[in-house]
Amino acid sequence: DPEKGEGSTGHPEMVSAVFFVSYMLLAGIILVNIVISVLLDEFLTTMGNEREVNATKELQQNEGGAVEEHILDPVLEVLAQYRTPTNLKVSIRTLFNRFDVDQGGSISFLEMSDGLRKMELATQVHFSTADWYD
Repeated sequence: DPEKGEGSTGHPEMVSAVFFVSYMLLAGIILVNIVISVLLDEFLTTMGNEREVNATKELQQNEGGAVEEHILDPVLEVLAQYRTPTNLKVSIRTLFNRFDVDQGGSISFLEMSDGLRKMELATQVHFSTADWYD
């Protein structure tokens, strides 16, 4: 009956209502998921940045308080330039043999002091007995 608003499908108002309600539910679910994903992404990005900043601050604090200069730092700078573990081992052995003048298998204070004076370092090392016992 065309006067009641019925067409060939039977109940057009009912079909429209079902379509509209299902469309709104589906669109709502999709939009909520998009909002949650954007918020979660922002949260994770912010947390990652905060962790980086905290790690940098902690590293700076540790470097500021825990690292102190030592008399043998110039020697360690030379040794730190090794390329392989074998190269480091050879460098340490060569340095030890250069210091162990009497070939006794150990280095005395005088051997260490003389050896450091003879090394060609960027900074001259003045080795004292207090340094020896530290």
